[in-house]
Amino acid sequence: MIIASAIDVQPQDRKNSKNKMSNPLNGTDNVFKKGISVLTSVATLVSLSGAAFLAPIGTMAAVPSDYGLTEGNTISATGTNDPDVYIVNALGYKRLFLNPVIFSFYGHLGGFANVKSVSAAARDAFPTSGLFRNCETNDQAVWAVEVNGEDTGVLHHVAMSGDAAVAQDANFFKKVFCINNNEANWYPKSSVDYTSLSQVPVYTRVPGATPTPSGALSASLAADNPASGTLVASQALADLAHFNVSGSGVVTSVELKR
Repeated sequence: MIIASAIDVQPQDRKNSKNKMSNPLNGTDNVFKKGISVLTSVATLVSLSGAAFLAPIGTMAAVPSDYGLTEGNTISATGTNDPDVYIVNALGYKRLFLNPVIFSFYGHLGGFANVKSVSAAARDAFPTSGLFRNCETNDQAVWAVEVNGEDTGVLHHVAMSGDAAVAQDANFFKKVFCINNNEANWYPKSSVDYTSLSQVPVYTRVPGATPTPSGALSASLAADNPASGTLVASQALADLAHFNVSGSGVVTSVELKR
């Protein structure tokens, strides 16, 4: 999967990496590209299940300019074993290009030669979103990607009203990325709809980083999990993570690793 960075990456080096990518941002022609730029820069009018909703613009944890980036930059973390490529939007979120085929659907981005190398901290400053809609056809339906393999995934319809989505996550509409027809048609569509944002998978490239069910108890990162931040030595309290826990069992401790 993939998104944005600030140093040049040689195309051959990137092609030889284990190719991963995330959700594209822009379309394929000039008109579509201009439309996507606007859609990722301002509140998006989206209808999830028939009712339109104008998402509010709130405070962002990070913006591309904080890291020498601009909206629409593709990035990848240098000095890590993570080859994922992402694209960032102006609202402080990034999407993954699941594989090189999907990345190739957005030739105007310049391919691997234009992927900017950033630090892992810069990459992680932008939470990864797996929420999409087809802006090339102006389809108002929102879909969530479930990554089920190294380069594969399936889309689930987010069958919620805009009000219900924002009630669960005030930043919901900031996380909806535009995709084009090619990508929308590439994914198989699941017959299972998501009716709660807690069902939307949280993407992680690190094996074991996403909690998995153990016995009768399961846990996953919540939709409102806080973005990356900075802790200082004298800090007494910090909001580190939000979890959804289900099943019958008792949580006695949580171990976090940097």
